[in-house]
Amino acid sequence: SANYVEYIFKKEKNIVLELNVLTPTSLTEAFLAHEWTTDSEDGFWFNKIEDNAEIGEVLRTFKAFVIENLDMEDRGYLMKLSPQLSDYDRLHTTTAYIKGKIISNQFEVPSSPPDLQAHDTSHSAFTLDIVRPSEFVTGCLVALTSPTTANPDSPAEWEVFVYFSLDDDEGEVIEVRIENLKPSSTVTFNVRYLTEVGRGPASNDNV
Repeated sequence: SANYVEYIFKKEKNIVLELNVLTPTSLTEAFLAHEWTTDSEDGFWFNKIEDNAEIGEVLRTFKAFVIENLDMEDRGYLMKLSPQLSDYDRLHTTTAYIKGKIISNQFEVPSSPPDLQAHDTSHSAFTLDIVRPSEFVTGCLVALTSPTTANPDSPAEWEVFVYFSLDDDEGEVIEVRIENLKPSSTVTFNVRYLTEVGRGPASNDNV
């Protein structure tokens, strides 16, 4: 539709999640004509436990990603409902756009990273082992919080952006060194994955 195209070109960064879940009008017409049987719905996603679970997971991941980027004016996210395809194989397609151009029609929206434990800890630094979950994750954002002696009720907060190398493969463990910490300070951190079209939800807080 015209509104759909306008929205894509209005924002710099976009993701469109297309769900192929709508039943054909022939199914409704058969029901109204009293020609419907339980066999009429064979093959449809809502009668398959695995397909229900897949769609649920896709929606939860997409929603969490959208919520994380709501305050960003340069990006937008759409969900589009389309008829279920005849081969029943492709239930959803996620397409990412930058300035109206498709960068991938098989984009993988990242979920939150798993719990991370700091290691190689010194008086002013620590290391995190972060797995790159897909080729679409370009880096990560480490958000840190540390109480201050001057005002314990207003802790210091800062962010560290880390960008992965093009040579880093999917599934590869990448060491991220967090440095320049105050000696003997307690630091709480969480991690978000970064993509070209937005950032993912945060991991659990860790100390």
